[in-house]
Amino acid sequence: MQPMDRTQDPLEKQFLEGLTQGQLLIPICGACHKKHWYPRPICPFCRQPVNQFEVSRGRGEVYALTLMHVKDQPSQCIAYVTLDDEITLLASLSGEQLTRACIGQKVELDIASSRAKASLVFKLMNSEKLNSDD
Repeated sequence: MQPMDRTQDPLEKQFLEGLTQGQLLIPICGACHKKHWYPRPICPFCRQPVNQFEVSRGRGEVYALTLMHVKDQPSQCIAYVTLDDEITLLASLSGEQLTRACIGQKVELDIASSRAKASLVFKLMNSEKLNSDD
């Protein structure tokens, strides 16, 4: 059995193209107007076709996390991130202080790492970044 080509699904293709352009696209149902995660063709709330996306600012906070240590390799951190858009998703965390990552810590999308891995990577925000609106 061959792995599915992720670019065959139109919604997945649109989502990946958004990452390539530096945007995190959140699916939103045109019928019930609810956001949901992960991109899929049918709304999980009202079962209507989904064909719209909303651009997210890519900021949120850590809801839960696990830190993995492997001998002779850098630590890795997987986390559930709740976006300011009220969506919770599973992602990797990046940053110099991964061992100090904690629940409630502010994060933002690391678009360069997300593009390279074709998956979502968030970086820990420092206090100076928290005070800016960019």
